[in-house]
Amino acid sequence: ENYALGRVDITPSMKDTVFGRFVSDTAELTEPFGGSNIPLWPAGNNTSNQYFTAEHRRIVSTNVINQARFGYVRTDEKADNQGGVPELQFFTGRPMNGSVNPGGGITTIGANQLNPFDLLQNKYTLADDVFWNVGRHSLRFGGEAQRIGSDTFAPFQWGGAWTFNGLQSFLTNQAASLSSALPGQENAFRKFREWDFVGYVND
Repeated sequence: ENYALGRVDITPSMKDTVFGRFVSDTAELTEPFGGSNIPLWPAGNNTSNQYFTAEHRRIVSTNVINQARFGYVRTDEKADNQGGVPELQFFTGRPMNGSVNPGGGITTIGANQLNPFDLLQNKYTLADDVFWNVGRHSLRFGGEAQRIGSDTFAPFQWGGAWTFNGLQSFLTNQAASLSSALPGQENAFRKFREWDFVGYVND
């Protein structure tokens, strides 16, 4: 894992303060037995996350303070299978092995069917807060706008997961089920976009 943090504070005037902070957090993980107790299907998992925050605080008057913020968050987690054998390549055009569960307590062999996946999200935040002391009241009001974009690729059981009821059905090729997307219907890429707005008044 690699972690880095940086921050800058600036006071351009007696009434203004500005700060910026950036955080980067990346990590890599390899699982030798990611798909089976047999080390033929290792799996890799990578994360790459970045966070940025900037804030401007201004003393408008003796009883009013304004605080403006901008934030950006980028998170990305991805995983993939790193091994395979030709005998478990059940679908052409899909670069990963499937899995076989013989049943009857026999160990499943094959690739991890939760992989591959790639989950990427970008989040932008713009907010403003006002602090106002007037008479016996201490008012705080403001709002926030947030834009979220998520790109996901998660083809669950992409390689195909065969299940048998026991050793006899496995040896006679009598499968109980096959779980996978049908050929031509395996597009697992999705995009989600949303806006969120929040406003508040507090006394």
